[in-house]
Amino acid sequence: HVLSPVLNIGSGTSEFRKDKQPFIQDYIIGPMESRGVNFIHVDEKSGPGIDLHGDIYDRALQQKIRSFSPKSIMCCNMLEHVQDREKLANLLTDFLPHDGILVITVPHSFPYHADPIDTLYRPDIDQLAGLFPNIEMLDAGIVDCGSYADILKKNPSLIPRHIARSIIPFPGFYRWVNGLHRWRWLFRPYQVTCFIGKKLK
Repeated sequence: HVLSPVLNIGSGTSEFRKDKQPFIQDYIIGPMESRGVNFIHVDEKSGPGIDLHGDIYDRALQQKIRSFSPKSIMCCNMLEHVQDREKLANLLTDFLPHDGILVITVPHSFPYHADPIDTLYRPDIDQLAGLFPNIEMLDAGIVDCGSYADILKKNPSLIPRHIARSIIPFPGFYRWVNGLHRWRWLFRPYQVTCFIGKKLK
């Protein structure tokens, strides 16, 4: 298939993709696999459903990635969690062949969420595209993803726990800050900047 294999950077485990955030499997990976698209799941940690693991900046891992000759790359909601996003953007571009497809998503309006850090990088379309000067934009947009209230409506049992986490700084300071910050999106929508491009050369 012209898109295969797809390098899924920051993939998480199969449990994360299928159970914790099942829309990833149901609406993205599953339909593509049914069309014959193969995925290489890459993450910093090891675990079930992760094909390659390690530091993306490590040359040994980069060599393993190149050995698969990826035709497409997905890097979803990861750029806000790295200190050197320009270096990562250059690596992603370098992994692709001519005419290879790059899919990037980054929060545009979203609470602080450390994993293990959050640099609060919240780009618009032009800022995100600017990281990839050798990628021709095919499509892009800022997508509304519902609000914190929408999540609580679907899972009302979460309300007491989230209130308690906002009051008591437990189990850690950053999770407490995350809980407090989330209330700012009680009625305003979460937004994600999405970018799809093709490598020029």
